[in-house]
Amino acid sequence: MKQRDVVLYTVLTVVTCGLFGLYWIAKFTNDVHRWSGRPATASGGKAVLYMVLTCTLYFYYWIYKIGGELVDARRERSLPADSVSNTMYTVVTVVMTFLTALFTTLQMLGENFDAMHKGEAEIVAFGLMALLISFFVQCIISGVIIWFIYRRSDENPQLIYILLALLRTQLFTIAFLQASFNEALTHQPPEGNPAEASV
Repeated sequence: MKQRDVVLYTVLTVVTCGLFGLYWIAKFTNDVHRWSGRPATASGGKAVLYMVLTCTLYFYYWIYKIGGELVDARRERSLPADSVSNTMYTVVTVVMTFLTALFTTLQMLGENFDAMHKGEAEIVAFGLMALLISFFVQCIISGVIIWFIYRRSDENPQLIYILLALLRTQLFTIAFLQASFNEALTHQPPEGNPAEASV
């Protein structure tokens, strides 16, 4: 097991249109399974296959279960359940809400460009209504995430992971998991020293 560069893996995932992310998920899953000793999901390769076959629906199950497995393993080693700050969760939530609204607006404008020039008011009005509803839903999800981040009584981040994934920030959610795992590995006793490993 080794620490993986979160920034590099995030960039590679974006550059490869998500393909590298599948490799990352597979490696991360196997690393956490080895580290915890009690796998809560399918192996890395199977998890990726299930995500592809279910058109990413399995991702939501995976993110919840692997997040719980990581939290449990961290707590067994007397580490806090999460290493990501509330501020970081909040910043990502706000920025992604803004970016999603921006991209949705640009997409709507692109799709309705001809209708606007032809004066087809009904189509444009429908597009604007869909845009407002989408933005409203995004704001509600963001508000729930931020409320939950600061009101949760348990620092377990499993529900935050699910909420972030619903906000379409799957990449950041994987990055948060990797960052938490990397941080936990820094507290790992050196390999090959049974005395320290048994403590």
